Amino acid sequence: MAVAEFGALARVHEAMGAGRFSVPEPMVLREQAAEIVIEWIDGLTLRQELARRPFSAANAERLCSLAGQWLNAFHGARVLPPGALDLDDKLAQVHAMAETRPVPDRLFRSAVEFLCEAAALAGRPRLPRSWIHGDFKPDNLMLSGDRVVGVDVHASFENVVVYDLASFLNQLALFLCSPRFVLLRISSERLRTVFCREYGLDADPAVRLALQWVMLFQLLDMWRSAEAASRSLPRRVGLRFLVRTSCGALLKEARSTLESLAR
Repeated sequence: MAVAEFGALARVHEAMGAGRFSVPEPMVLREQAAEIVIEWIDGLTLRQELARRPFSAANAERLCSLAGQWLNAFHGARVLPPGALDLDDKLAQVHAMAETRPVPDRLFRSAVEFLCEAAALAGRPRLPRSWIHGDFKPDNLMLSGDRVVGVDVHASFENVVVYDLASFLNQLALFLCSPRFVLLRISSERLRTVFCREYGLDADPAVRLALQWVMLFQLLDMWRSAEAASRSLPRRVGLRFLVRTSCGALLKEARSTLESLAR
C-alpha cells in the first residue's frame, strides 16, 4: 500500500510541479515499515479558513475560487480521452440501496427513483476524464502562504472528473448546512457557481445533470452509511439531518435540470 501511495503521489507531484497549485513532495519511502515521509505543509485547511470568524462571503468566494483552480490544475496534469458516466455499476449500487436495508424515508426513496429515471440522460454527455483525487473536500486543501496544496491525494484511479467536483460540492453543502454557518449559507449558490466557474466546468445542462446525478448518488451512499454507523445517537441524528437537508435541496435542483432537458 505504501509503495502504491508513494508512487501515485510522486507522479502527481512531478506532473503538477512546484508552483502555486501543487501536492506535497514525497521525500522518503520506508517500504519495510510501510511508511512514507512527505513534505510538511505549514498552514490551515480550506475548511478551517472557511470557519474563521468573522464570516465573510467575499472570503468564502475567494476560497472556493482557489479550490476550483487547484482541481483544474490537478486534472489538467493528466488529461485523458473523454468518456461517459459508469452507470451500469452505479445503477447496480442504487438498486442495492433500495433493496438491501433501505433507509425508511420518503425523500430517500424519491431520490433513488430519480437516479433511476435520470440515468439515461445523465449518461449521455462525454465528460473530461483524468486521475481522481478520491476524497476532494475542504479538509484536503491546505493554504500555505501563496500556495494551495492538495493533500490525501489517492490518484490511483482514473474516471470522469465530475466525481471530484461532486465530492467537493457535497462536502461544502454539508458544511454550510450547519447552524453555525447560516450567514454563509445565504451565499451557497454563489459559492458553488464560483467553484465551478474557476474549475472551468462546461455550462451545458446535460453536463450539469451528470454532475448532479453523481452528487445525489454520493449523498445517498453517505446517508445510508450514517444510518448503519455505530456512532452515538446525537452524532448520527446530526449527520442524518445535514445529509437529508442537502439531499432535499439537490433533488429539487436536479429535477429542474432534468425537466429543462426533457422539453
